Amino acid sequence: MQEIQLVVPYRQNIAKAILFYLLCILSLGLVYVVATWHYKIWAILRMSKCEIFAAEYFRINSKDGTQIIVPSHHYMQKGLDYIGFTYRYQRFIYKEGRFQKIEFQIQQNKEAHKKDHLKSNEQLIDYQNLYGINSTEIPSKPILSILIDELMHPLFVVQLLQIMLWIYEEYTSYAIILLLTSIISMIVTLYEYRESYREIRTNSKLEHDVNIIRFGQKIKIHSRELVPGDIILVEPFQIIACDCVLIQGTCIVQEQFLNGEQTPITKSNLENDDKEFVQKEGNMLYMSTTCLRADEDCLAFVISTGFNTKKGELIREVMLTPDYSFDFYEDSMRYLKYLSIVAVVGYLIALPFKIYFLITYPFIQAIDLVTDILDILAVCVPPTLPTTLQIGLSLALKRFKKKKIYCFNPNKINLAGVVNQVCFDKTGTLTEEEQRLYGVIEMNDQQQLNPLLKDFNNLTKMIRLGMACCNNIVNEEDIIYGDHLDLALFKNSSAKISFKTVLLDGINYDIVKTFEFTQELQRICCIIYNQQNHDKYSFVKGSPEKIKLMCEQIPEDYTQVFKYYSHHGFKVIACAYKQLFQEVVIPTRDYSESKLNFLCFFILENRVKDNAEQVIQQLKRAKIDIILVTGDNVLTSIRVAKQARVVEESEQLVYGELIENNQELQIDWKDVEQQFKEIENQMHNDTRTLCAEILQQKLPSSISKFNFDAKSFENLDNNIVMNDDMQEQLQKSATLAITGKLLSYLMIQAKNTKDYKYIDQLIAKTKIYAKMRREHKAELINYLKTKKQIVFCGDGGADIQAMRTADVGISLTNTKLSLAAPFTSEQEDLSTVPIILIEGRGALTTSFQAFEYMTMCSLVQFFSCTILYFQYSYMTNSQFLILDLFVVLPLSILMTYTDNLKKLTPEIPQRSLVSVEVLSIIFGQCFIQMGFQMLIYLILIYQDWYKSPVILSHEEYGVSGFMQSFEATSLFLVTNFQYTMLSVSLSYDPRFKKPFYSNRPFTIYLIFLVILELYMLMFTYKNDTEDDYLDLTFKVQGYEMPQSWLIFLLGIIILNSSITHTYQIYGVPQVINKVKNKL
Repeated sequence: MQEIQLVVPYRQNIAKAILFYLLCILSLGLVYVVATWHYKIWAILRMSKCEIFAAEYFRINSKDGTQIIVPSHHYMQKGLDYIGFTYRYQRFIYKEGRFQKIEFQIQQNKEAHKKDHLKSNEQLIDYQNLYGINSTEIPSKPILSILIDELMHPLFVVQLLQIMLWIYEEYTSYAIILLLTSIISMIVTLYEYRESYREIRTNSKLEHDVNIIRFGQKIKIHSRELVPGDIILVEPFQIIACDCVLIQGTCIVQEQFLNGEQTPITKSNLENDDKEFVQKEGNMLYMSTTCLRADEDCLAFVISTGFNTKKGELIREVMLTPDYSFDFYEDSMRYLKYLSIVAVVGYLIALPFKIYFLITYPFIQAIDLVTDILDILAVCVPPTLPTTLQIGLSLALKRFKKKKIYCFNPNKINLAGVVNQVCFDKTGTLTEEEQRLYGVIEMNDQQQLNPLLKDFNNLTKMIRLGMACCNNIVNEEDIIYGDHLDLALFKNSSAKISFKTVLLDGINYDIVKTFEFTQELQRICCIIYNQQNHDKYSFVKGSPEKIKLMCEQIPEDYTQVFKYYSHHGFKVIACAYKQLFQEVVIPTRDYSESKLNFLCFFILENRVKDNAEQVIQQLKRAKIDIILVTGDNVLTSIRVAKQARVVEESEQLVYGELIENNQELQIDWKDVEQQFKEIENQMHNDTRTLCAEILQQKLPSSISKFNFDAKSFENLDNNIVMNDDMQEQLQKSATLAITGKLLSYLMIQAKNTKDYKYIDQLIAKTKIYAKMRREHKAELINYLKTKKQIVFCGDGGADIQAMRTADVGISLTNTKLSLAAPFTSEQEDLSTVPIILIEGRGALTTSFQAFEYMTMCSLVQFFSCTILYFQYSYMTNSQFLILDLFVVLPLSILMTYTDNLKKLTPEIPQRSLVSVEVLSIIFGQCFIQMGFQMLIYLILIYQDWYKSPVILSHEEYGVSGFMQSFEATSLFLVTNFQYTMLSVSLSYDPRFKKPFYSNRPFTIYLIFLVILELYMLMFTYKNDTEDDYLDLTFKVQGYEMPQSWLIFLLGIIILNSSITHTYQIYGVPQVINKVKNKL
């Protein structure tokens, strides 16, 4: 119920319904349209409130501000009749005084092991009625329903009213064109809707036959017929059809669809005991994951079906994300309201003159006053605004598709345009996914470490056995699946694997049991059985810190060596083992991981991607903060961060971790280079020899010791102890690296004390977060989102929660079928990040430019119409047609096709229409264009040859009421150029867009338009009353407009154009700076 804020029950009221439909008929459908905008009005007009159990409908208010009315349903559960409803693909019932989501629940583990949970057909029917069909397929919205939604949209209703008004005023040509444009816009919207969700609808559909046990019988049914409580037979290469818990046997699955990773995951069966049932990753099989291998008679108990599954939640998250991640749409609607108010004010100013004309000239009808105000309102609401606002997103989606970047949530594109911080995972993101075994350091019989060995053929058999067996590798149909680290070790072991048997040096070893790797434990454990001599071994592989605690004896230089290699960017994995006694059949994990013999260090090289440094520098130049968030060791993370230049070599780097001292938690802060120097000093000569290859590298110069505690952090910069000769060379502040454990601890402290000052200071200085679990990453992203707009770029798995939590999540996977993040790149290339940011900025800028242009066109036309109203004069339908059809409409569409700048700049687009930048553009340009129109009008009326408009009857000039006037002719010729010059000026934004002339269609049409406008200005002059088509007035009652006036207008147009462009290029930045300085 987290999404639902209020549920109100209603039942149908026949009397109200009849009255409602009568009102709809009398209002020509207006009441119906308004009611669809506000479902509360719909419910009030048609229904009556009632008790919950008598409800036929429910009005639901969600927390995101949306409303909907849904029909009620009755569900049977344990013989009881419950009332409820289906909302956003999930079912709810009224139970225990509140609405609850329908979920299948079991209390104890042993309940899942019952194979007779479904006892009768009656219970099966109740379950089918209660939980529905097992499907996550998104219902395809009928075309008619989409069209009705578009027709009911407020902007389209306004368009329809405009069309009706213009047909009434015999402005038929443009009315038809606008109608066709609206229809085309709806068709485009329909096409984009279907295309946007075609992929996800395809992925959401899962239908196949499943073998199950029901009523004690093994039967085959369609996956849609599964209900909670069924027992399914898990088979190799089967697509799991629901969320279920493994109750018998083990299996290996691939969860690529959910997290984008191809790593096989071993699932073990749930214990059959009285413990409280909790869904754990190690026991759960999820819908749409693939079973690679399964034991014979492997069984799973169905827990969730349909949209209650994990896959269903992901699909709902994608489908039901609010349409607008910020207030752009709301701001645009607010602007239109303000424009309408401006129109009414302008009309009221001109109203006294209109009343005067109404009294003076009897043939003028009172209805004209009504049509005039409607005309003004129509002018102030740009009819093509909905079409132009969507073009930016449509173009971005097309560019993404060409670059093999898939976007499951187009609404995130605009949000990507305002990102100012990027968080990167390390492995598979900043570094190559594939890892290379650099060398092995083994312990000899004297309990000492041997030198680094690169000839893997000379490794001992026990080491190669650990490399071959202690992993999650699966070989199915000669295709080896596994984690990249495991594959790197396995390939160098000279072993072969078939099912659960490893062949090494002619001997078969069975993998009896695998205890999975988890982020919490940071290790994997395997039980190995030698088929030849029947020996059993336990191998454990994991982080050096964890393995150290499990070994009875370790080399003296254990810590120094692994930290040394970690500091230089290598991934260090420790391996230990012990022989098991024969009587222990399948030992526990605790026993298998205790009293181990240290075996060796595996030194793995995880190279930084070739373009990592280039991408990081590109982002830095754009003033985008970069941080590294990884589950790896601190020292390894620091070295990778320096190689990718997340932090510079010159930066003083301090890392902190939470340690326990005398049973008290303390924060231990260490200077990285100082610690490295201390480790070097502590190393014995023989250890120096085995690390000789690394020591030959030039080490960074040591810097002063950095030592402070958490309480003194507020004065961090003053706690650096420096020598006098280093005073000028050292920076006054340090860059921090912290662990996930420390971050979580400090977050808890901040929440408890409600004092976030310390954590704010720490996060502001931290660029590296190491040893971060998935919950740590999500917690960090949630906190960062309160300060900035965040991108999290990862490759799935441990990053999936962070990618969904961030404002924009980017998954670098090699498949487009993953729902790991809103953006998925098939190229696994870091350049995806700046591409998405560039396209986001471009789409957002395009939407702003389109809105600004349409707003300015409406205001320019409003100013000219208002001026003419003072003389009861109008532009003719022919003139309006030229302005609307041949000038505004093509320019508003073509200007949006200007390509984005192919680099990131330090500036970030405004995210609100109510911003200094947007307001300075609109108010400034309004003042300029209105000023020139008033200037022309005032100069015109004082000319010797000027004559006031002649008011002629409708009979002579038609119902359009064309009034001969020099004002209409002059303003028509000038506003033509104003529309054109504004399209050029508002296309100018060198921060995010290329120059307008790079847009060839736009430039070509501009040239054509300028030639046409010059022709109308200079070459349509006639001595008779008006031109045949353009209705231009050059002569009134013997008073003739001289050609010199047209030349004067050309000069005014040139001056107007110059000031318009100058203000846009130089004036707007000056206004913004002055306002920001005052604020």
